[in-house]
Parts: sequence; structure tokens; C-alpha cells
Amino acid sequence: MQLNELGTKIESRLVLNDKLIKQLKEERENVVSRQIKEQKKVEKHFEDVLSRIGSARDGLLSQLDKEASSRLQNLDLREQCINSACLVLSPELVTIQQVMMDETKKAKYDVSGCWDRVQSLLSDQTDEEGDPNLPSFFPSPFLSKLRKPDFGFLKLAEFLPQDFHLALTSSLSSLKLGAMATCSVATPGQFTSSVQANIQFSIKLQGSKTAVPFCRDECRVSD
Repeated sequence: MQLNELGTKIESRLVLNDKLIKQLKEERENVVSRQIKEQKKVEKHFEDVLSRIGSARDGLLSQLDKEASSRLQNLDLREQCINSACLVLSPELVTIQQVMMDETKKAKYDVSGCWDRVQSLLSDQTDEEGDPNLPSFFPSPFLSKLRKPDFGFLKLAEFLPQDFHLALTSSLSSLKLGAMATCSVATPGQFTSSVQANIQFSIKLQGSKTAVPFCRDECRVSD
């Protein structure tokens, strides 16, 4: 190789490296810009979820206020009825006690008239026990077990979860209690290195949320 040829190659490489450095700078700026953009999306989703949770909370508190107010109003009405009955019954009792001490007045006392005045008050239903079904809050089990995938996920490769499906590879005749079954993860695309580095999956019983244990050491994807 001639000296001038070597110098040309070095010069060309330096020019290319300069372009690559500029390209890396642009890619770095793009990564930071995308990070900020996606952070805003995560925060926006978080705020939306909090807003919906807040609306649900406010709705429950409003319902609780209405239920409690209704029951308190009912208790007030029952108390008013009881007080009104006492205003009628107390004088009648005083009169009866006074009559009981005088045989002459006792013989002349209008028992039927008194009974007519107090009969409805003596059989009043306001002395019944209150509503035993007081409002009780039961928190949703979903929120108490909230996991990261329930909030969202980051797309790190070419495909989305709906681009994959899990299928049973083992024959049904080979399936026995305690036996190992083989499943395959299929996609119309390619299992690139990026996909293989980020793919995650789980197996659950049909119609149930119970996860089926699997041997991670045996898990692999084909190229």
C-alpha cells in the first residue's frame, strides 16, 4: 500500500467518524427527547387514573353522605314521634295515678276515653330497632393488588403483546397429571434479538386467574 493511499483511507475514515459522531449526537438527543415525551405520557396516564379513582372516591363519599343523612333523618323523625307520644302519655299517666288514689274518682274515670286517646301511641312502631344494614365500604381487591402491567408497559421491541399467542404444542394424549407440557409462543413476525431480549409471558388456566408454573430453564425461542 502506497503512503498516499494510506493517508486517503485514514482521511476518509476520519470524515466518516465525524459523521458518525454527529449521528450519535442526534440519536442521543432523540433518546432524551423520547424519554421526556414518554415520561409526560406516563404522568398523564397516572393523572387520568388518579382522576378516575378520585371520581370513584367522591361518588362513594357522596353516596355514603346520602345514606347516612337518610338514616339520621329517620332517627330524628322517630325521636320526634316518641317525644310527641310522651307529651300525650305523661299527662294521662299523671291523671291515672291521681285517680287511683281516690276511689270516688276511680269509679267515675272514663277508661274507654283514655284508651281511645292512647291506643295508637301504645302500639306505635317507632320503638322498633333501627336498620341493621348500615352502609359498609368494601375496597376493591383489584387496586390492592395493582401491579406494574396493570398500569401500563413499555414497548421495547418491534411488536405488541397482541402480536403473539401462546399455543399448546404437546399432544393431548401425552398430558397427564404432573407431566410436563410443551407450549410455543408464535408470532407472524421474526424473533429478533431485541424481541428475544424483552419477551415475557405467563400461562394461566382457562377461565381462571391462577398462574401455571413453568420451567424457565427450559424456555427458549427459535430464531
